[in-house]
Amino acid sequence: MGACKILPADTWFSKCVRYRTEWTCERCGGYSPEDKRMGLHCAHTVRRGNWSTRFDPNNCLSLCNGCHRQYDGDYDFMRNLFVKIRGEGMWRIIQEKKNDLNLGRQMKREKKEIAVHFRAEYERMDRLRMNGFTGLIEIQVYA
Repeated sequence: MGACKILPADTWFSKCVRYRTEWTCERCGGYSPEDKRMGLHCAHTVRRGNWSTRFDPNNCLSLCNGCHRQYDGDYDFMRNLFVKIRGEGMWRIIQEKKNDLNLGRQMKREKKEIAVHFRAEYERMDRLRMNGFTGLIEIQVYA
């Protein structure tokens, strides 16, 4: 199975996920500013190949390279970390959402609109940061 093509929607979505935590790993607390973004990843719980959850901020954590490798390589570690950060209820919601084929088809059709949405979200988050907001910024889900 080949890798998923990275679309503009993926790029803007990933930036939002990493920016919401101020470029900090949600597991170990490691800091990696945007200009060093290769050190911080948007880690999908349900893989990017699933369009139903691909652009859901609740499906993703901001993780450094080392934590992301462990997250992808160990199911129990992934589940436990996700539940610790997002909660058991969100784990169940994401697991159900991944099976919504209609939502997946809709997301695939609207990938250009999704890119526009997350670019605007990134700009909104940037304005908040420039005005002194610190801490976690919730990302507006694409509807």
